[in-house]
Amino acid sequence: MEDDIMSKIPVRRVLRSSTDPTQFHVVYRNLRAKLSKESFDFVRQQRIHCLMEGAWFRNGLPLATAIPRDSVRRPTRPWRFLRLDNGQKRLHYVDSAEKFPVRKGLEDLPERIDISVISEVATGTCAPFPTISTRDQIDVTPGPTSPTMASPLSFSLLSSSGASLADQIVPDQARWADWTDGLNMLRRDGGHVASPETEVFVQALTEIGLKIKLLDLSGEKVEIPSGLVAGPPLLRLIKNQNIIGQSHLPVA
Repeated sequence: MEDDIMSKIPVRRVLRSSTDPTQFHVVYRNLRAKLSKESFDFVRQQRIHCLMEGAWFRNGLPLATAIPRDSVRRPTRPWRFLRLDNGQKRLHYVDSAEKFPVRKGLEDLPERIDISVISEVATGTCAPFPTISTRDQIDVTPGPTSPTMASPLSFSLLSSSGASLADQIVPDQARWADWTDGLNMLRRDGGHVASPETEVFVQALTEIGLKIKLLDLSGEKVEIPSGLVAGPPLLRLIKNQNIIGQSHLPVA
């Protein structure tokens, strides 16, 4: 990748900045590290913003737990709305038989989970309720022969003892990436990225910023495009290619 980018940089600009190839490689590595951190911070802010906006999830049944199954507290309603508070200390939620418009703030969300007690965000851990009577709002426990399979779009919040604090199933891959990586980034040992979507997006932002920096004469006049919107990475990046169109590239 380094040689590919360097081959596209006008030679006269490289010579203006430095005649020492070793110095150029050092500058390149330092610049890449700086932009990678900035890109990660940008994506982290976007992920946490999604958590603060809140979203609806299906409640799931954990398929593996460190505590006896009959002692697991299962929600009696199929839907759950989760939202991170402004202090980023707690997840507030409400279980419901049906989705409903949730007001801003926390008034509609009486239950909560402290972020500090979440020791792991496990993925692919739970299955949908086999059958749900939303009218009676009953909890259906799968029998010994029930064909339950973990949803790849599920995640569980686990305590240090292995107990499940929440078991959710999301509707699509984008929201799964937003929430699993966002929750991981909130933890004390935050920084762990579980989804390929987040990794690809951070890498794409880094490469865009790197190419713009290296194609700029001074290396300081152009920043990572602020108009980029985080989300499903490839789709959003394609939509924003006009930000770094040919009109922004200097002529060799």
